[in-house]
Amino acid sequence: MATNLPVGTVHDSMGSESTERAVWAARFFQTIDAMDSPGFAAYFLPDGSFRMGNAPASVGRDAIETFVRGFFAALGGIGHQITGLWENQDTLLSEGVVTYQTHSGQTIELGYLGVMEFDGEWIREYRAYIDPAPLMAALQGAG
Repeated sequence: MATNLPVGTVHDSMGSESTERAVWAARFFQTIDAMDSPGFAAYFLPDGSFRMGNAPASVGRDAIETFVRGFFAALGGIGHQITGLWENQDTLLSEGVVTYQTHSGQTIELGYLGVMEFDGEWIREYRAYIDPAPLMAALQGAG
């Protein structure tokens, strides 16, 4: 699925702008949109955590890779459009729209807010706030 990612500027809490983190975010979401579970897990600390919606957190690269591999297998495609990025010290907020495609070709667009906390260049914790109910309903209806 094609990805529409604007590589613009990131606003930090002091009002200054950074393009470095915006470029990083574009690469990160392109990895997700490629449904590359090992690539996604590689962005995290070895003991990092990922939580999507109300699912329990996956802790550790292996658990993160296993979770997203299963999630990706249920989908025909993913595309993120970033509408806002904000950075404050070791935290990056990403807001946007994610478009999911089922294997039957149905598309579902959902708003999301992602909160990423970093330790250096690695993600320590990523919380993806999204209501997956419309997607889950579409996937169950297709099965």
